Amino acid sequence: MLLHLSVLSAKSGESDTVETYITNVLEGGGESRELLEPYRVTIYKSYIYALYRLEYIQSFDGFPHEVELFAPDCRGGSTEKNPNCGWVYNKAGKPLKDSQGFCCLCMLKNKLPVWLGGDSSSTRSKQDCNDTLSSLLNLLHLTRRGSAHCLRHSAQWKILM
Repeated sequence: MLLHLSVLSAKSGESDTVETYITNVLEGGGESRELLEPYRVTIYKSYIYALYRLEYIQSFDGFPHEVELFAPDCRGGSTEKNPNCGWVYNKAGKPLKDSQGFCCLCMLKNKLPVWLGGDSSSTRSKQDCNDTLSSLLNLLHLTRRGSAHCLRHSAQWKILM
């Protein structure tokens, strides 16, 4: 016998119970037979319950990610009033430590060979530090080539249990 019934997941009312009667059956040869005493099948929707103990461990951000901004005027220090990335504030309205992000500026050392004390990396994220003129202008503070790297959070938080 194959019987398919479903109880809808509404809050309450008519869909809390499904009731049906089995009055006929098909025999192996396909012949239908009427039952002398029909079967009544009733399905009740019960409350959901946990079969195991749940224990809260912690909440965490659902999608932390980095945003890169071009920042020729790098403001990423811990004492900045208005850093490039802004501040993330706690519930008391105080800025969270290290939430201002950080900056990377191209310097002349990015152009110097390693044996002269230079840095072998020629880029800072998407910044091209190979431009000698820009590196020299950075020394004079006439123009800066740099980037700010900011940690951003999603509105969706996950709970670990």
